[in-house]
Amino acid sequence: MHPYKRKKINDEKYLRKLVHCIHHNPVVAGLVTEPERWKHCSYATIISEQETWLEREEVLNWFEDRENFIYCHQLPPELSGIG
Repeated sequence: MHPYKRKKINDEKYLRKLVHCIHHNPVVAGLVTEPERWKHCSYATIISEQETWLEREEVLNWFEDRENFIYCHQLPPELSGIG
């Protein structure tokens, strides 16, 4: 038995919440103080201008734009109002 379960993501609101929670997991665990400091996280890549294979614009569009993406990630998931 696997400790994780699959869950179908049916709407963009829930997807935004998941992205935010995933980016904040290392912060919540006390491994870093900010999502961009965790080198195994896509957060820093998403907010950068560097070339990447990630679908950066698609992710940013889920949050409307880069500025709102950064703004939404300034608070922990439970306080951000996302979701």
